[in-house]
Amino acid sequence: MIIKKRQDLTHTLHQTSGETVESPILAPVNYLEASVAMCVAKTLDFLDTRDALELSGYDVTVKSIIDDTLKPRRVSDVTVNIRFVDALESSLAKKLKLKAKRGCVIGHTLEHPVNVVLVDEAEGES
Repeated sequence: MIIKKRQDLTHTLHQTSGETVESPILAPVNYLEASVAMCVAKTLDFLDTRDALELSGYDVTVKSIIDDTLKPRRVSDVTVNIRFVDALESSLAKKLKLKAKRGCVIGHTLEHPVNVVLVDEAEGES
């Protein structure tokens, strides 16, 4: 999934094929990818505002790999690629990418084990 942001416009969601997602009815893994992409994008927005960078825009592309050999079957890798519209100095681009990763709570959640608790209303938590 790709989140595109252009200066003074809202974020837009796109398939990796480039098609804009107008009314998303996607596979669950696509929502996971979109969540990571939006989290990174919102962190970049914060940095852009805080540091008065006035970025013209960026694309955040997220792809995941489902590993069928793992038990239980799950996503094994999530890759994030950030492309800036502006020709930024490489040191600034690297710094922004690192801060965007560090600031993304969704990414942190995926990198560290998280407990998923199923609640049965009739029996309480199980």
